[in-house]
Amino acid sequence: MSISKIEKLIAVLKGEKLEQTPYAMWRHFPKDDLYADKLAMKQLEYNEKFDSIVMKVSPNGRYCVVDWGCEIAFDDKKMSGSAYCTNYRIKSIDDWGTLEDLDVNQGMFGEQLKALELINKGMKEKTPFVETVFNPLMVAAKMVEDRELFLKSLRENPKELHEGLKTITKVMTEFSKISIEKGASGLFLATQEATYDLLTEEEYKEFSMNYDLKILKAIQKKAEFNIMHIHGDRIMFDLIAKNYPIQALNWHDQLTEPTIAEAYKKFNGILMGGIEEKEFLLDASSEEVNSKIQEVIDSVDGQRLIISPGCVIPINVPDEKVQSIITYLKQQK
Repeated sequence: MSISKIEKLIAVLKGEKLEQTPYAMWRHFPKDDLYADKLAMKQLEYNEKFDSIVMKVSPNGRYCVVDWGCEIAFDDKKMSGSAYCTNYRIKSIDDWGTLEDLDVNQGMFGEQLKALELINKGMKEKTPFVETVFNPLMVAAKMVEDRELFLKSLRENPKELHEGLKTITKVMTEFSKISIEKGASGLFLATQEATYDLLTEEEYKEFSMNYDLKILKAIQKKAEFNIMHIHGDRIMFDLIAKNYPIQALNWHDQLTEPTIAEAYKKFNGILMGGIEEKEFLLDASSEEVNSKIQEVIDSVDGQRLIISPGCVIPINVPDEKVQSIITYLKQQK
């Protein structure tokens, strides 16, 4: 008797080895990701084509700030497929306290929740899916035009920034809870600020971790599978691995420390990586990509591992390249 994908995830979490190393592939669907029906259709088509063990839903990268007044656009040359802001809500370090509470069932938040509902109803084969939620500090950072103003807010007007973060956390918590109600198995909670290139650990604890944990605590009784994505170089892996109640970690393991093998000793959950999604995936041959993936699998004897990109697969990577990875993994015995 075949087991469900959520049962497979639980087995991997326990350290059991499946017949083939599981995988999860994801990318952005620029412009379509502004509309619930189009995003749901694209996500379902992608899932049906590649059959990942878990689906990461990829709303546009600025969905979380539109309802606070940010204006967004897309650049066809931006290979991540993510949107960018053309007008920002926060203009000075004194603006954070002006952020208002939002009804997440309306506007862009509401559009994303509708997409989750459509995805849940439209699946031909049940696949656990996770909604991408940017942590409150990352949402705050997306509201300002440059890092200088963001860091100035954090270091020169922390009280005001905390006021803004409290409002953002309330909204993102509500959005996360309703995401689970709409059928999501959990969150793909992402941060771009857990890097020593930007903050100290104490700063991250104060302005990020404390708020992240509130979101995770609010959904812990209903969420089955939460992934934390740590974006960037020189990441605070140990801090997050030791303190976040999550089932899986995803980071640019092919570009920054730790390696999958090193992370295996630091974190008891599932490790998601093995694919360098930037230049290597596009430029290297399928044989070279698969060879690197095999090295990762061997480094942990295939345990507690899901092969995935370190971040979104660029939109200029052909589907055939992705399929070649899946074909390779399915040939394993």
